[in-house]
Amino acid sequence: MANYTHVLSSGLFSLPANAKSLDWAVINDAPSTQSIRVTVFRLPPRAAKTAVVPGSVTFDLKPAHSFHNANEVGVGKTFQLGVDYELVVETNDLRVLPSVRAWADSVNTAIAGTLISPGTFVDLTTRAN
Repeated sequence: MANYTHVLSSGLFSLPANAKSLDWAVINDAPSTQSIRVTVFRLPPRAAKTAVVPGSVTFDLKPAHSFHNANEVGVGKTFQLGVDYELVVETNDLRVLPSVRAWADSVNTAIAGTLISPGTFVDLTTRAN
């Protein structure tokens, strides 16, 4: 199991009523290949957070490359309306830049106002204690 220097959190977010997909992405702006682990957590009211299917996604990303994952929103789908979520990205270099946004379809039609940009993520490793 890899150890990561940084744990980046989007904080809580929910999906607008017209969301059909949730997309997360990372770009590696570091000069070397980076090992990255991404987990999306579901946070039901008054219950512990749990990873959504497929759980943590771990991959190596070459410099100047990006990776993304989008999943459907709806009853019986990966993401549900009315539930809070958190995107957590684990990395060893802060030049790995994550983002998350809701789509109005399954082909990258971003819903205005839903982007959580790289500068919004909080490094939990610097917030501990």
